[in-house]
Amino acid sequence: MKRITWFLGGAVTGVAGSNALKRRVRATADRLSPVRLARSAGSRLGQGVRRGGEVIRSKERELVARVQGRATPLSAELDDVHTVIVDGRTVEPGKVILLRQPPERTRGLGRRGA
Repeated sequence: MKRITWFLGGAVTGVAGSNALKRRVRATADRLSPVRLARSAGSRLGQGVRRGGEVIRSKERELVARVQGRATPLSAELDDVHTVIVDGRTVEPGKVILLRQPPERTRGLGRRGA
């Protein structure tokens, strides 16, 4: 009787383990299919291109502000007694750049006799 119990227990465990392993293998094969890999790579490439565009636009705004004289280092604005904290961390004032908004220009569009 003991042998039959152990045999049945081992058989049930083997079948259950085999089915679980089969499901994991199929899920992994599905996740690593060429179509899914291509979608994932395309998505990551798109995210990288978008992030690169954001960085380029940000740097362009900074350079234009410097050329127009609207960008000054924060150290020029602060005394030695001030501390700059960004996201909870102390930062050197010379590493922070202030960008000022350009003065608004009125073009006089739509105004007659003003």
